[in-house]
Amino acid sequence: MDLTIPVGDTVLNIRVALLIKNDQGYIFEKYNDEFCFVVGGRVKVGESSEEALKREVFEELGISFSNFTLKSIIENFYLYNERTVYEICFVYQTEDIFEKDLGPEFLVCSKSEIADLNLRPEIMKKVILDDGKEILHLIVKNK
Repeated sequence: MDLTIPVGDTVLNIRVALLIKNDQGYIFEKYNDEFCFVVGGRVKVGESSEEALKREVFEELGISFSNFTLKSIIENFYLYNERTVYEICFVYQTEDIFEKDLGPEFLVCSKSEIADLNLRPEIMKKVILDDGKEILHLIVKNK
């Protein structure tokens, strides 16, 4: 069971994402050619964020990553289907280079193309472009 929990008129959603690169740039999943997002998904009850990350990346790309570090925690408040969503996303990064062929549901962008990308959440661009060594804690309230 996913950690997507109704709390009154709000939904609490716990997610993970992994910043992955291949030789051309960062890898993103496309959503109906409308926008894209970083590879990842929802944490399940009883899973740590790292366990969820390994599971989600394997489900989506068919590969296991074990060399990753926490880069950011994003608290994102937004409206979806007329409900407020409070989403906490643990964003990890890996220095490993992904070398497998990607399907049409994926997109690869160089760092210079990130600014023009329709990426959700938008604040993820700041995470990707940040070269600092400290973990970023970002809060976005779009209500």
